[in-house]
Amino acid sequence: MQGAQSRFIMLKSVILFAVLFYGTLALCAPAVDLSEMPDRLPDMVAGQTVLLDVSSVKAKGGLESVRWKLKPSLASRRYELSLVGETRFERDWRHWYFKAPSLDKDTLLTLDFTAIARAKNKQGKKYRAKKSISVLVKAGTGKVSAVVEADVSTKGITLSAKASSSGNGNIVQYIWRQTEGPLLAIDPHAETLSFAIPSFEHNDIGVFTSDLSPDLPIPSPKNVAIPKGIQNHVDITYTGAFRVDADAGEEGSTHFGPSVIGVNPENTSIFVAGTKGSVAEMKIPAQFGLNDKSADLPFAEVLQNYFKVQDKTTVGQLDNYVINGLLIYKDSLIITCEHTYDTKGRPWNIQHASNAYDLANSDYKGFLQLEGKSRAAGFMSEIPKDMRHALKGEYLAGWGSNFSIDNRYSLGPSLFSFNPQDIVDANISVNPRIPTRMHMAYSIANLISKGANAKSTLPNDPIWGLLASAHFGFIVPNTRKYIVFGRHAGLEGGVGYKISQVDGGNTNGGERTYLPDDTYPYFWIFDVDDILRAKNEYDPQPISYGKFMLPYLINEQSFIRGGSWNANSNTLYLSVSNAVDEKYAKAPVILAFEVKAKNEASDYPSIPRRLSFDLTVIDNMGYTDTRSISVDVPEHIRH
Repeated sequence: MQGAQSRFIMLKSVILFAVLFYGTLALCAPAVDLSEMPDRLPDMVAGQTVLLDVSSVKAKGGLESVRWKLKPSLASRRYELSLVGETRFERDWRHWYFKAPSLDKDTLLTLDFTAIARAKNKQGKKYRAKKSISVLVKAGTGKVSAVVEADVSTKGITLSAKASSSGNGNIVQYIWRQTEGPLLAIDPHAETLSFAIPSFEHNDIGVFTSDLSPDLPIPSPKNVAIPKGIQNHVDITYTGAFRVDADAGEEGSTHFGPSVIGVNPENTSIFVAGTKGSVAEMKIPAQFGLNDKSADLPFAEVLQNYFKVQDKTTVGQLDNYVINGLLIYKDSLIITCEHTYDTKGRPWNIQHASNAYDLANSDYKGFLQLEGKSRAAGFMSEIPKDMRHALKGEYLAGWGSNFSIDNRYSLGPSLFSFNPQDIVDANISVNPRIPTRMHMAYSIANLISKGANAKSTLPNDPIWGLLASAHFGFIVPNTRKYIVFGRHAGLEGGVGYKISQVDGGNTNGGERTYLPDDTYPYFWIFDVDDILRAKNEYDPQPISYGKFMLPYLINEQSFIRGGSWNANSNTLYLSVSNAVDEKYAKAPVILAFEVKAKNEASDYPSIPRRLSFDLTVIDNMGYTDTRSISVDVPEHIRH
């Protein structure tokens, strides 16, 4: 009996000791344990790639996220540190890889690693731990040679990379990029390119390769280079810019606001959308400026302070309201708007103020329901009289992928027609719906281009992408051209979801470019006849598109956010967001252009009979070489 009791007491003591011992260990264990992460990676040579494995990390409550930063930062080499295979729903962003750069000497690099736990400490902050991991990258560029052999004949052009070689092994990847001439449809990863002789006549050219160049600079205000794709279809001249008062009154501001604008028919005043659902009116300056600094541009005199039109809602509810478009019609103001994160698909999207020139005392009607919801309720502009019958309306409305929840938007510029008089005459208590006619719109099921919603470190589709958005469009009178302005991004380094940008760039909870400076003002041109002939609303394709580099761009938040077309003066106004960078100020700048149809005296962009390409070859060791080639097409060889 005593022996049994002794054994029981001993067992009890062992259990108590184990509880105390392992409990103490648990208390001493770090909230984020990086002890099994290596201090150093194996030596590497240029082009080699290694997955940065974080599976050994132990974190309290689970791993929330990880961050990597390369030191020293190699700003000219933009792909060393990238996120691949994002685990979107687990939110742990584990799959990073490091690609060793080509260096002229052996270099010890440091990868700074940060792991963040889901659990929080007593101060409410998430537990985190950091570790520096070194790697020696050995010098050398590899023995790789890119060779291009060209053949030009009446049958077409052939560019072959078969003669390219590597002393390390085999060439495993070819990357072609066209740099000059009419844009051709090619397989960028083929060993050999073969294509027919393209037309070099301006009437036949759609996209100019120069409008997609990665090296387009921000222009001087005195020397704005109009994209060739636009020059090819209309006569357009930059006439200058002006500023709007960002803090007129206390009910709103343009600081970080929507930067949406609307100009009255007399071309004397401009209405500007601000924060908190507000609108202000300002006098357009008699002279526009060509100042080098946006802060020195002439100011528009305030005629009406920012007034919260959102507070004048009579029917419907739309919290988190943002203004998309402003239209002055017969002395009244029409306002399109939406919820920035509308999971419910609410139909309320139009307000009407009967007196645009006295917003504080005007009668209001809204919200009305413009048919097409967020695919239509964006920018608005007048349809030329000779096209109203064909388009079944006096004005057009359009939009494209501007806020969250893609399935409610057109994934590409849209085109709807409507009659503003229907808004003026609407009896909101009887029927709040405003009819439209849909002519062009895209969706997730029917994209404008195959790569329009791709997440990848590869360059985005130049037609449309995850961060592309359409912000203003109009039909140029006496033409059949529908021109849309907005932004595009990820054209050099792609777009990812919940990533940190390379070289220690910004992080983001949604989509973002991998490269910090990979967002651009953009244009798309459609032929109205193509739109009218299309069997489906998603069939039309742009006849031209490209970057539209403008003065006063500051960062990735500087792009075309709004516009207005005044047919009486042939003036196009474009609003560039975040173009005035002062303390506590991120205000827009308004740019003005004179736009007319082409005529017999019009100039066209010069089109050399030349096609140029860059070829990059990569071998099995990751070594690379790049070669440029230009092919002059003789006059006697025709399309």
